Amino acid sequence: MIKKYFQVFIFIFPFQIQTDGVICATIPKSGTHLIAKLMEKLGFGYKGLVGPSPLSLDRKLGELGKKNFLSPHAIASKFNIDRIIRHNLKVIFLYRDPRDMVCSFANYMKRPQGSPWKARHLSFEQLITDLICNTGESIYATEKKCIWNDPLLKTISNITGFYQLYMGWQDQKNIDIYVTSFEKLIGKAGGGSNRVQFQEIKNITMFLGLSLTPEEIQAIACSLFGGSNTFFKGQVGAWKDYFNEEHKRIFKEIAGDLLIELGYESDYNW
Repeated sequence: MIKKYFQVFIFIFPFQIQTDGVICATIPKSGTHLIAKLMEKLGFGYKGLVGPSPLSLDRKLGELGKKNFLSPHAIASKFNIDRIIRHNLKVIFLYRDPRDMVCSFANYMKRPQGSPWKARHLSFEQLITDLICNTGESIYATEKKCIWNDPLLKTISNITGFYQLYMGWQDQKNIDIYVTSFEKLIGKAGGGSNRVQFQEIKNITMFLGLSLTPEEIQAIACSLFGGSNTFFKGQVGAWKDYFNEEHKRIFKEIAGDLLIELGYESDYNW
């Protein structure tokens, strides 16, 4: 598993705050609205989207209460981990095939409203290349006015470094955490499996201490696909429609090992 992640050191008060809230930590463009929709249908109150800025997350944690949740793009930093332990929070961590994440972000950058300079001057194909090779700077340029922008993104050279900021969540032993993926939650409508989706929703409800009937789980599963204002295709493997041979070559060179570690490929023959 990926062990590297950015460390932010800051004094942490030793006492624990009883919150009983949930953090749905997600990699950008990896299904944030999907997990948020699931949480709302499970009866949790949505307290907003927060970016990787540690101080932004810290401010929002004070607003959490019982049966509320945040959807932060929170990296697995020491600051974030210590704050979540202090606030006694459960964490659901969601990730996605980084190739699909790249395509989704390129589409996000190409939106007519508020497109950054980079999106205006690069083609969709060029944006994909830029997001693979220069992920942090690309996202920083896109999100300069967003609350989740953080200069740390500029230090990340490529898609592997970007994922390394987040994948440390799955190795945490001192946090009550459940790790899932876009592919497990999206269901048949998004190119996944309804059976896997049903089981994953059931697993999450058990993790949250909820008891739902099979009929209730099925009703939730049928209502999760699509419906957000940043929705692209929501399809497993959508990258195959957008990656050309050069994209594949660059991605294998930069992040071939990452795909194998995440379980999306078994080798470089894709």
